[in-house]
Amino acid sequence: MKRNEIQLPERRVELYEAYVKILLQKWNLARSLGEASQYAVDVKATLKVLAPLALWMHATSPGVGLVRERGMRRELKRIYTRLPVADPEAATERFLEDVHKHANLLVERGAREYGFIHLTFQEYLAAVAIVAHGQEDVDKIVAILSEHVDDDNWHEVSLLTVGYLGIVQERDKAAATVLSRLVTEQPGEPGTAVVLAGQALLDAWPVGVALSGYENVTAACHALMIDPQMPPRQRLAAGLVLADLDIDPPGLDDFVTVPGWDFAIGRYPVTNKQYQRFIDAGGYAAESENRWWSEEGRRYKQRNDWKSPRYWQDDRFNHSSQPVVGISWYEANAYCAWLTAAKQRTGVLQQNQEIRLPTQAQWMQAAGSRQYPWGETFDAAKANTEESELGQTSPVHMYPDGVSSEGIFDLSGNVWEWTADLATDGWPWQKGGAWYWNKDRATTAARDGNHPLVRNLEGGFRVVVVPILRG
Repeated sequence: MKRNEIQLPERRVELYEAYVKILLQKWNLARSLGEASQYAVDVKATLKVLAPLALWMHATSPGVGLVRERGMRRELKRIYTRLPVADPEAATERFLEDVHKHANLLVERGAREYGFIHLTFQEYLAAVAIVAHGQEDVDKIVAILSEHVDDDNWHEVSLLTVGYLGIVQERDKAAATVLSRLVTEQPGEPGTAVVLAGQALLDAWPVGVALSGYENVTAACHALMIDPQMPPRQRLAAGLVLADLDIDPPGLDDFVTVPGWDFAIGRYPVTNKQYQRFIDAGGYAAESENRWWSEEGRRYKQRNDWKSPRYWQDDRFNHSSQPVVGISWYEANAYCAWLTAAKQRTGVLQQNQEIRLPTQAQWMQAAGSRQYPWGETFDAAKANTEESELGQTSPVHMYPDGVSSEGIFDLSGNVWEWTADLATDGWPWQKGGAWYWNKDRATTAARDGNHPLVRNLEGGFRVVVVPILRG
């Protein structure tokens, strides 16, 4: 990241640290002009006042960032009393006068109210203060984070605390201990501490968290994601942490053989990570059109200037382990043609085999003869449907209790899956239901027809390996 040709830190906590130092240096410089005997341009000394003040302000007025002068005066006096200052009361008055005269990081907002120029600076400095409490023992850090684990107003403070501890202070083992304690003790509402630890790990890994922390947190996130007793929203959040850490579903590229049939079907719907390989291989490039795209698909691709799936930049749908959505039937078929060539070239696929969309019969054989892949009774803990109230797709391995008898995931819910079969009107059939639709559309018998050009937020696909039939 660059600003005015200056290289800025990539991590948020380092960026805040850099900005705060610059602002404090400017503030101290303004305070010292003409009064050099009274002030030293000492960022660390100023932080010893501002950090605990920020923590108090956040505890006093979380999410608002404004406090009354009377309360701030009392807190400043308490802070200065703990510092090597001859006259805490005089230091307090001088500080308030400086804020009034040299508004910078902390500013007077009228009516004797004070706040930081942006709430994020208060959150960062509160994190600095929390870490200072745990210089010798991380128990105090764990206690503060645990106390506020369910409060959204403290979420950023918690993330920045771990980042400051592990990255700025370079105490990666201490950060690992804090995160490990959170996922072991699990304070607050079910799953909240695990998700918080996972998101903090995302911010600080790999520089700021030791390997033990990574292992403990990712294991806890995986356990939370697949636990049918936990709230769906927490399961989803844990799964997206794993996705953003680039941890793949087990056997992501596996094909499952269906007994008695001459095909094997993908264990999962095609994910964003898998589809990214198609894009990286030039799947949408003009020179690839004649190799992988049908004539009709090529025409629509050119006319609509397709460069990627429709929702490729939408954070609700674009994590690596979520099924790709916003895919037309033509794009799904082009992917199949590319994957056939790629796997034949590497010897994974025999020359007399190909990868394509399943027929309805193949899809239903894979799903089994029951009402749902797992049995006759619907269970919202086994599939991502409207009943889950997630409002988006989920990682393809989030519902292991909802697999078919052959261990195939997401045959019910998450995304409608294109098939090779066309209805009498020429529209392809889709199977499986989706996150947007209720349980009645997620049965193994349910189907939906859609125009092959449709690129909606509930449609994806799965592939099969079949023998090439020679005419």
